[in-house]
Amino acid sequence: MKRKRARTYRAPNFSSATIPTAIAAKQAAIWALRMANSDIRNSLISQHPHCFLEITAPYLRWSQTAFRKYLSFHDSQDDIQSTELEELSPQAAWKILIDENDDRHQQAFIDCWQYKRATLMQVFRVSLRALEKEAIAACDPVMENVQMLQHLLGFSDCEAKLLHILAVASQNTAVRAILEHTNVKNATDAVSIFAFLIGEDELLVRAALKENGPLKELRFVTMDAFPGSLHEAIHLQEWCAPCFSEPHASVADMARNFLEPAHESSLGERDFPHLKEDFDALTRYLAGVLKAKSKGVNILIYGRPGTGKTEFSKVLADSIGARLYEVANRFENGEPIASDHRLSYLKLSERVLANRQRALILFDEIEDVFPVSRELGYLPKGHVASSKAWMNRTLETNQVPVIWVSNRVDQIDPAYLRRFSYHLEVRTPPARVRQRIAERYLAGTPVSEKFVQQIASNSELTPALMESAAKVVNLSGVSDTDGAERLASRVIRQCQAVMGQVGSGAQRPLMTGYSLDYLNLDSRYSISQIVSALRQRPSGSLCFYGLPGTGKTALAEHIAETLGRPLLAKRASDLLSKWLGDSEQNIAAMFREAASEQAVLLLDEADSFLRNREQAERSWEVSLVNELLQQMEHFDGVFICATNLFEQIDPAALRRFAFKIAFKALEPAQRLGLFVQEALAGDEHRMTSKLRERLNRLNSLVPGDFAVVKRQAALLGLLLEPEDFLRELEEECQVKPSSQSRAIGFV
Repeated sequence: MKRKRARTYRAPNFSSATIPTAIAAKQAAIWALRMANSDIRNSLISQHPHCFLEITAPYLRWSQTAFRKYLSFHDSQDDIQSTELEELSPQAAWKILIDENDDRHQQAFIDCWQYKRATLMQVFRVSLRALEKEAIAACDPVMENVQMLQHLLGFSDCEAKLLHILAVASQNTAVRAILEHTNVKNATDAVSIFAFLIGEDELLVRAALKENGPLKELRFVTMDAFPGSLHEAIHLQEWCAPCFSEPHASVADMARNFLEPAHESSLGERDFPHLKEDFDALTRYLAGVLKAKSKGVNILIYGRPGTGKTEFSKVLADSIGARLYEVANRFENGEPIASDHRLSYLKLSERVLANRQRALILFDEIEDVFPVSRELGYLPKGHVASSKAWMNRTLETNQVPVIWVSNRVDQIDPAYLRRFSYHLEVRTPPARVRQRIAERYLAGTPVSEKFVQQIASNSELTPALMESAAKVVNLSGVSDTDGAERLASRVIRQCQAVMGQVGSGAQRPLMTGYSLDYLNLDSRYSISQIVSALRQRPSGSLCFYGLPGTGKTALAEHIAETLGRPLLAKRASDLLSKWLGDSEQNIAAMFREAASEQAVLLLDEADSFLRNREQAERSWEVSLVNELLQQMEHFDGVFICATNLFEQIDPAALRRFAFKIAFKALEPAQRLGLFVQEALAGDEHRMTSKLRERLNRLNSLVPGDFAVVKRQAALLGLLLEPEDFLRELEEECQVKPSSQSRAIGFV
């Protein structure tokens, strides 16, 4: 399966603002002068005249009369300087004073405002008209960006002007100072002042800031109901800074900040045969949705990492002739985009694509977008998705169909889950599909066909991991088969270990030659009869019980091989968890996996899960049995339980097994046959009467004992003589406890 490439997007860069300083300074002066020319009581000049003067001083246009009145308040310590200033033009004299920037100059301005306000108001009006005329002709890159967004999203002129002042404030300290130093008592006062600043009617500004308006619905701005300043009252969200702080060559270039066409997939429908029914259903559904232009369509695709969810989404879109667009999830530098920002990108993407023909949106890696359910843990204060109403509205009113992709869904509130139109879990592909994928990825490596079959039998192996292993082998330049297979195995094993996975499905290496002849079974029906019945209808439950090492697991492997199905073997360590409820979930997942794999399911150490409920000491022991019994009832496949402690099995469980087969120690003829095969290399003529007599005394001998002896010899590098082989078997029988204990099985 082709691994998805990480989407890269430009990160916010406030230091490289697009608006030139000179233009931003003039804009700041315009907004400060507009406020001063209004009848607002808490304007900037009233609250912070020093700040006002610093922003507007370079742009004030003085008449001769007005400047003389100002000089009358100027406390000059040098009479000669005062005379020289009066002889200069007002603008030249004013420039000298603001360049000196001393306290006398600032105090004179404050006194003039207090006692000659009408004079200064006239100066402000003249200065404002001149600045506004210059602003019309000036090139304002921030306004160009705002106009691009206005074209994309259909903002009104009032909404565009609000965005402009907030965007410039995010880049320029002078404009930000105006907003920060203008104190307000409430949001109503703030709206009134903003109306004066942008030159719009107050009613239009209030309408632009409604909850269902585009500025707030798309989360461009936030408002504080109890602000201390204009900046706190209404400010630009951080997520949209790149839209304004960087130059954009076109509308399409701006849209790439939050949205881009998804990369084309190299896969096709044939690569997902295990999802064919869902694929067909989704193609029909989405084709109908696009034709009807339905709203509120959301597809949830989830499953373990590396199972091909993203590639499946791309193939799905391609199959219906739709164009798939992907919402940003990380910046160019690799830094992840915050979850609340990504939700804003999603809303923005929907608005941009609303009028595009046959468009779909891919929203990948959504785990951090939804809050953790309150039943599972603490929901952080201020988390964007904590507004359930906002998220529900997003899922119910989106104008473009969205495919949501996640590695897990257990943390998502059921109130959100039920609002998705279609839910699809993408599991690890079944063995036949895994083998085909492995053959494709490992085709250019020197690994053998047998190795490909072996790793494909690993039910935990994902397509992405196979691709990764093949890449490591190819780039390492390993040319011999043995070295390539060891390297690929190491890559797979270590990756699964770090992810907490245990590969399963591969058959265990047998130390002895397997044959049904060496099974001593107590059953009304022969194994051949049972296997023949299962071949006709592969559905039924079997209970294998008896002494350790008698071949229970080996027979399960034989049945799976005879039926042409993989064996999915699970034991207590795979399923039991210290967390309440997790063990039951693991049991349910085991049956789902077996159904998906069409595998023969073997549950070893079944007594851990099917103990008599009357002897239970804890509530979870009862719930464990109940869960397994329920799953057995509904499982339409071959299920085998293996246990050494048959007497501890719950009676209700025993009734559910179609076949209960007891495994006993070897009969004398079986002991002889297996001894001749393993110790005498098949030559019965080497069997002496003394060896036969000693062998006949080993009444507890089982096939597993032969496997133990052969394993010991292999580890020590010994070739045992018949006498030595028999002596080891005798010792194995002698160390067996009188009571049955859980054993490791026939290996």
